[in-house]
Parts: sequence; structure tokens; C-alpha cells
Amino acid sequence: MEISSFVLLLTLAAALFQLLPPAAARQNYSGLSSLNCAASDELAPSPAFLYTCNGLNRSCQSFLIFRSTLDYSSPAEIAELTSSDAAKIAEFNAIADDPSSGFELGKDVIVPVTCSCSGDGERYYRANTSFTVTRAAGTYYVASTVLFDGLATCAAIRRGNPIPDRELKPGMKIQVPLRCACPSADGLYYLHNFTKPAYVHQDIKTSNVLLNSDLRAKITNFSLARSAAAARDTNVTVHLVGTRGYMAPEYVETGEITPKIDVYAFGVVLLELITGKEAVLVARNGKETLLSTTVVSLAEKGGLEEALTSYVDANMGETGVEMALPLFRLSLACLRRESETRPNMEEVVSSLVKILTDLRRLRSFGDDSSTDRSVIPLRRGSRNENDWSVETASW
Repeated sequence: MEISSFVLLLTLAAALFQLLPPAAARQNYSGLSSLNCAASDELAPSPAFLYTCNGLNRSCQSFLIFRSTLDYSSPAEIAELTSSDAAKIAEFNAIADDPSSGFELGKDVIVPVTCSCSGDGERYYRANTSFTVTRAAGTYYVASTVLFDGLATCAAIRRGNPIPDRELKPGMKIQVPLRCACPSADGLYYLHNFTKPAYVHQDIKTSNVLLNSDLRAKITNFSLARSAAAARDTNVTVHLVGTRGYMAPEYVETGEITPKIDVYAFGVVLLELITGKEAVLVARNGKETLLSTTVVSLAEKGGLEEALTSYVDANMGETGVEMALPLFRLSLACLRRESETRPNMEEVVSSLVKILTDLRRLRSFGDDSSTDRSVIPLRRGSRNENDWSVETASW
């Protein structure tokens, strides 16, 4: 499988967080316009500034990807630069056990920030931070391109500070609006975190995911959706609804309804995307088995790579299997039998962002060595990469 094809697969996986009907789309970000310090948005919103507000969510937690440098290599240093939380940075990047150890040079670091639609007449989303001017970063252009590595645009920084470039001096503090965006209507993540009350879809499956002409996936069919609060009040349901092959064990066995049953179903959908097989496998003799059960069992017995190799297209080759492995680990994490050990959708989103960023960089540079294929660990536990079925430090 070519890198571009695998990036498409990941894009489809990430797009499963979107809902029907489609809402205002996020504005595409232009790398070239971000370098234009003299850009104007008098006639219309410009990508030279920030992402435009879509009117749905005025504030949310968002994620940025910061590449560590010599000066900013620890959670504390990166948190200070981005006005984030050092403990959360350490947790999301799986170094909570030793946050002082820092990251290797050039490591992509997930940074959670509070993103809001404020300032600039509420036209753009932003995560506010500031930094002190140094000799090395003494202009708005250098600050945006070198210090913040494109997380802020030159025009946006320049607008937010009344001091002209030529008058900047070391020691001055300038305000920096980091570019971010809130969900326009991002499916499961949106349902679980941004609706009031939160909802459980209850019937996530491939046939409930529709693609438009631009291959943007939308979740549909909310006939079984249920308020998470109502589900907690009733605790269990006596009548099971949903689709065989996608239902979580705790739901089948006890009728328990929580957002984690959607996470489980999403794990099955990921497996279908990776393997090209349906959720229910039918043998020649007519016997049916669940794809999730079969793959999980194989992974437990022979390891992740063997299970993946057995169930993916042979045309992918060795490189394709290596690229699919992080996504496979994520799928298996979603399929953990104990619901409390599964990631939540916020953690799934952060993992997909990291995987997709790595693969896009690999596609751009064509160099395997430049890409960190690790998946974001969520919980403390075993360092054995095959030990995904319990709380692990590696998926």
C-alpha cells in the first residue's frame, strides 16, 4: 500500500468524528499565507491569520503539535511557551512517570490548549500565549516560523501587538495567538463531549458512515442515540439494540450504556478499514465469527505484527504493515474487554492526530527515519508492545 493510500485511510478514520448534516467546514490553512506578515483580511477572513469561527462551539480543548527544540524540550518548557499544562503534556505524550526527562530533539509533542473564539471581533479561533523577545527571536516573522514553528502566523502576531518589528527589543513581552479550531460537528468526539447532555450513538458501524464527493465521512442514523445521563440513571437496558459485530461486551452481557460502547464500535470500524474485511466473518461452511474476536485472539497468541500481517492485504508489503501498526494498536486499545481500560474519544482523537501527522511527514520527505511511528500511550503499565489487552504504555 502506498503512503498516500494509507494517509487516505487515516483521513477517513479521523473523519468518522463528523456528523450529518454537515456544518460549516473548518478553513483550510495555507502555509504560504502564514508567512505573509503584511496580509490583510479586510475583505474576507484570511488563512494568513487563524481559523475562522464556525459559530457552533465558542470554546473547547484543542490539540497542537509542537516540534521540540533545544530550548523547548521538556513539558514545563513547552507549557510555558504555549500557556498549556505541563502535567497534561506529559500525560498525553506518555512521559507522566518522568516528566522532567524531556523529549528528544525534533520530537512531535501533543500540546492540549484551550481554544476559543475571542478577539479580532470574534472572527478567529485562538489559544492565547505570550513570549519574551530575544536576540534570536527578535521579529514577528522569526517568532512565527522558527520559535512557534508555524503554530502562529506572522500577520496574526503582528496584529495583536502595537509595536512595529523594528522597535522590538530583547526583554519585551508580545502576545501570540496560536492557531487552533473547535469541532464544527465532530461526530463521536462531539457527541460525547460537546452536546448538552452528552449522547451515546449506540450504532456505530461502517454502513452508518457516508462519504461525500470529497471523501469526507459523516456519521448518520441517530435513531438509537441516547443521552448518557439517561443511560446512567437507568443503569442498564433490558432490550439490546445495535448491530452484531459492533456491540461491546459489557453492553451485550449487562446492557450497560456508556460512551465507551461507541469507542468499542469505533475500534471495529478501524479494523474493517485496516483489513478490508467485514465485522462478521462467514466461513465456507456458513459459520459466523466476529472480526474483532478473531483478530484480538490472534494478537494475544502471536503478537501484534503477526495478527496484522495475517489480516491485511498482502500487497501492502512490509512497509505498509509497519505504517498500519500504530493504527492497529489504536484499534485494539478501543477493543479492550474492560470498558474502563479503553481510551475515551478525546484520547482517540489525539492519537489519530499524531499518527496522521507522522504519515503526512513521511509522505512529504519520503524518509522512514524521519517519522516516529509510535502511538500515544494513555496509561501506565507494561512496556511490552504486545501487551495491549491490559493497561499499557504502548498500544
